[in-house]
Amino acid sequence: MVLNDSQSENLTDEQWNIAHKIANDLTIEETDVNELRKIISYLQFTNRDNIGSSFFVYLKVLARNGNNTRHSKKTPEYDENLEITCKKHLKKYENNPQVMLKILGWASRLMKYYKVAPVGETVDNSSNISEPTISQRQEKIEESKKALQLKEGDILDAKVIKKSSTGKKVTYEIDGIPYTEKEPKNFDNENLVENGNVKVAVKSLKEDGSINHIKFYKE
Repeated sequence: MVLNDSQSENLTDEQWNIAHKIANDLTIEETDVNELRKIISYLQFTNRDNIGSSFFVYLKVLARNGNNTRHSKKTPEYDENLEITCKKHLKKYENNPQVMLKILGWASRLMKYYKVAPVGETVDNSSNISEPTISQRQEKIEESKKALQLKEGDILDAKVIKKSSTGKKVTYEIDGIPYTEKEPKNFDNENLVENGNVKVAVKSLKEDGSINHIKFYKE
């Protein structure tokens, strides 16, 4: 069976929300949109009765064997990001591959807008994208800025939500806002574990006073 993401362009509000979250997450992780299109093609043209479950198996195989099938040095990292993101947002639609295909199709279109505009900002209404945009992250940033008058060198509490051995990257969360940083020197620190609470130092700030970069702080 060949799926077609244009069979119905109607998505529920929840599904639009998921499409934006996928585009947002993959943009933050700097995932190549062409790798997303690759898994969309697999989902669209795989001729199996259990397309949904085989799709997640396919993602797992890609993530585990990325070094053997890579097109570039970053391909293994892209594949890992795709597996994590799809499992996080699409697992509930495993038995509805048509919906998964539509969501992923829109996510691939939205990624270029998230790359142009800062994540969380409203996309220009003059674009051809008619779906609602997501602003929760920007709202959290504004709340964080109001609550804290930050300066470089400040020590903050953070949670480790993801570690990626490819590139030695760590994704921290502060007040619900994710920050992905390269941590080559501290990556193997025994205290730097997923779902663990750590201290981070503010490395730099943006012009508006919000956090630009942070790094693991050894107590």
